[in-house]
Amino acid sequence: MTTPLPARTLLHAPPGDRARALARPSARIRAFTLLEIIVVILILGVLAAVFVPRALNVGRRQSELESRQVQRLVSVALDKARLWNQTVAIDYRQDADAARSSRPGRSVGRLSVWSMRADAAAADAGGVGAAGVRWAPDPLVEPVLLSRANLALASLNGQALPPAAWRVTLTPGQPRPTLVLSLEGDGGSRFSIRVEPDAPGAMRIDETPGAASSPLGVGPRSIDLDDAGKGQSPW
Repeated sequence: MTTPLPARTLLHAPPGDRARALARPSARIRAFTLLEIIVVILILGVLAAVFVPRALNVGRRQSELESRQVQRLVSVALDKARLWNQTVAIDYRQDADAARSSRPGRSVGRLSVWSMRADAAAADAGGVGAAGVRWAPDPLVEPVLLSRANLALASLNGQALPPAAWRVTLTPGQPRPTLVLSLEGDGGSRFSIRVEPDAPGAMRIDETPGAASSPLGVGPRSIDLDDAGKGQSPW
């Protein structure tokens, strides 16, 4: 390969050599060929086909995990009312601080279990030594932060609950209400958490388009051996 003439040499070169040097393309200037561009486009297409579905699937799995956590929380609240004879409530609030930090531009809800507690400060002024009661978050039940699965609709006995905040009370000895929580997650996933009056616990139903809509089981719960007819059975 012929080495290009230096600039100073080119100025003092004969006119013929000067014209040939100026017409010769520089070895440092090189463009991509059409074949190279096609290969790069094919590689980018393959990478997008592999990683984009995986990224969408990650969001769907996180939404499914949150739906399972909601199912477990509701089932625990039902057990506290039925087996432990406690008056509890399922409380929902939209968390503005969590929405700003984790999902800007999207509502983030918080589900938690509240229970009635003795409170001396709430006692009647006329009752010496009497203790009042107040609602307080149950420290034994971890709240669920809905950052991927959005609570699209909540209904109690067929009536829609307020979208921003609500509380459903479960009282021992009282008929169990029908509660339905409809969750919409990433990737088009949809889940429904249902509480029926005669069901042993909360059911979770996958309502994602294309998925089987059969119940996915009852959430983890305690077992009353006496109710099951196994009061004499060993643990």
